[in-house]
Amino acid sequence: MVSPTLLFLHIPNTAATTLNSIIERQYVPAQIYALGKIVQKSLTAYCQMSTAEKQRHRLITDHTDFGLHEHLPSPSRYFTLLLRPWQMICRFSARACLGQEMGWERVE
Repeated sequence: MVSPTLLFLHIPNTAATTLNSIIERQYVPAQIYALGKIVQKSLTAYCQMSTAEKQRHRLITDHTDFGLHEHLPSPSRYFTLLLRPWQMICRFSARACLGQEMGWERVE
């Protein structure tokens, strides 16, 4: 039986970057598909891949929406990391006060 492809939904400001680095150490780099910051471009590129290419990936990670599983040739499972809402607000506020970019992009 083939193990399912893991889809890691990286939610900003939830310590997911740390978790992501731990998870990535469990896979060979060729088995990982990272969507990156320009998600729509990466999703389009992923959807255009051949079935054989998609089957190589055991972990798909980064900022994405639910629904990517519909484009996979094999079973998949989603997972993410959540914080309490007040923790997210505190982290967001601290970053904003320090002038750090949030890495969000506007979608028209």
